[in-house]
Amino acid sequence: MTREAFELSERLQLPIIVRLTTRVAHGKARVTIRDIYKAQRKAEFDKSSSRWVMVPSNATKRHRELQGKLLDAKKLVETSKFNVIEDNGEEIGIVGSGVGYYYARSILTQKSSLG
Repeated sequence: MTREAFELSERLQLPIIVRLTTRVAHGKARVTIRDIYKAQRKAEFDKSSSRWVMVPSNATKRHRELQGKLLDAKKLVETSKFNVIEDNGEEIGIVGSGVGYYYARSILTQKSSLG
């Protein structure tokens, strides 16, 4: 997911924060490292004040741009391989993510196994 986050950040030209929970930060597992690629652009800071200094005249323009990027982000999230629906045929559903999702899922699994 971290790789996907960085790719999404580059694609939308927006900052993306990867936030760990304590449980994830203290966990360990074997991982498969995929190809590591080097960016094909020069690393430099864009000093354009109209992009970074949010005085009212810049903020109005940047807000319109951000609205468009958020629409693009919404489309990408709706088709993301991480956005899944698990239908167990019940009337009530749970929307979750991260470790909270797994806690809820384990409770539901325990409930269904108890009959």
